Amino acid sequence: MAGEHDVPGADDVSGATDAAEDAPAGGLAALDRLPAPALIGVGVVLGVLVLFTVAWASILLGRLDTPPQPLLDGLDRVQLVLGVGAPLLWGVAGLILLPGRRWPWKALWGVAGLVLLAPWPWILTLIIAAGAGR
Repeated sequence: MAGEHDVPGADDVSGATDAAEDAPAGGLAALDRLPAPALIGVGVVLGVLVLFTVAWASILLGRLDTPPQPLLDGLDRVQLVLGVGAPLLWGVAGLILLPGRRWPWKALWGVAGLVLLAPWPWILTLIIAAGAGR
């Protein structure tokens, strides 16, 4: 009777599996190794960044009514479009460009993005409107 270890190449298969598990996972594959609370946190941060994108889009729609400026109109439009896409780009860059980092560093990157890319004109308008209503 042939035992489990008598099969030729059986050690090679298990060795390949171990090597695949030991290799550092990069990009989105690293999400599989996150603990559950960290994975929920990544989802929350990405969800908030999507909401920030929607808020920046609403700010952009308010600015599209301005009269065109011949020299700066193209640059202004490019700047506004990049500004709208910045929160999503930040989130994707945090997941893809930080493959070798541990999840707390990625969480710090996400929180920094929440602070830096918040739609501050919209937030300050809400704060001022709430203060004026007293």
